[in-house]
Amino acid sequence: MSRDESSDLIDRIGVLRRRCDLDLLLFFAEHPSSLLPLDSLAAFIGYSFQEVADSLEVLQAAGLLQRKPTPAHAAHLYVFEPSGPVEGWLAELLEAASTRPGRLALRATLAGRPLESGRPPETRAG
Repeated sequence: MSRDESSDLIDRIGVLRRRCDLDLLLFFAEHPSSLLPLDSLAAFIGYSFQEVADSLEVLQAAGLLQRKPTPAHAAHLYVFEPSGPVEGWLAELLEAASTRPGRLALRATLAGRPLESGRPPETRAG
C-alpha cells in the first residue's frame, strides 16, 4: 500500500486521528469481546493510559466499540460491534493492515497528520 493509498483510505474513513486509534481498532478486530482494565489494555498495545483513553472515546463515538461496566471487576467489557456504513471501510482497512507494509503505511499517514486539538503529530517510533 502506497502512502497516497493509505492517505486516501484514512481520509475516507474520517474517524482515525492517531496511530493509537488504528492500533486499538486492530486490537479489537482481533479480540472483539475483551474484559480488561484500561491500564492493562494500554500495556498490551504499548501506549500511555491517556492515549488509550482518548482513542477509546474516538472508537466509541464512531459507534465501533461499546464499553460495558462489570460490577464484579475493575475491568470493563469492551465489545467491538461495527455495523452499517462502517462495514465497507472496515473490511478495506483490515485488509490493508493485514500486511506489515500496509500497517506501516497507515501508521505513517496518521503520524504525519496534526491532531484537531492543535497538538503536534505523534513522534513515537513505528
